[in-house]
Amino acid sequence: MKRLSRSMIALVALGLLLAAAGAACQSGSAEKQPDDGRPQTRSFPDFVYTSDKSYMGYALALENKALFQKMPCYCGCANLAVPHENLYQCFVNPDGTYDEHAAYCTICADIAVDAVQWQREGASIAEVQTKVDSKYADSGPRTNTPPVQE
Repeated sequence: MKRLSRSMIALVALGLLLAAAGAACQSGSAEKQPDDGRPQTRSFPDFVYTSDKSYMGYALALENKALFQKMPCYCGCANLAVPHENLYQCFVNPDGTYDEHAAYCTICADIAVDAVQWQREGASIAEVQTKVDSKYADSGPRTNTPPVQE
């Protein structure tokens, strides 16, 4: 029997956490959510369920808002009519509604998964940002996300 690598174990654990989060999002009462600019966490729009990777990205965005707001994106969203400033905006608009963009963008989802995994492995936010820059720099233009200082 082959040994599972730490990365594979981390991804399986992440998948289990997301499955639990998804069950929580699908269950629960239909109580009114606070109108404070945060997206509703009880359910997602249909476009979020485009793929498992899409769903994972949105679930991670909700759970890692502070991290995602410090992460650049390299999918080309920096060139949109209203440019995204960071990875979080690929998933959630500034007004708190979900952005459909990341549902169809594998680069956004890949950065999301990598950033969370690297942070869970002990990397600081600045180190995660550096890793994102190194891995994705050739994918497209970088969002105007300020560098994180240690």
